Amino acid sequence: MTVSGMPAGAYLAIGDVLTGGTMPAGTTVTGYGTGTGGNGTYTISSAATVASATINAIGPRVVTL
Repeated sequence: MTVSGMPAGAYLAIGDVLTGGTMPAGTTVTGYGTGTGGNGTYTISSAATVASATINAIGPRVVTL
């Protein structure tokens, strides 16, 4: 997954559950690519193709991407 436009102070973490757009239910962040919390690429648990959309990451905190 490619992330851009990460809000200031927000970050992604391995294990975060991703929701929104056409993201399949239960999709999680499974690894870091070029992103290490902010903008960049991440490995996710689903081989989904999702058009550009607002995606929420739910972990110990909630982040809107």
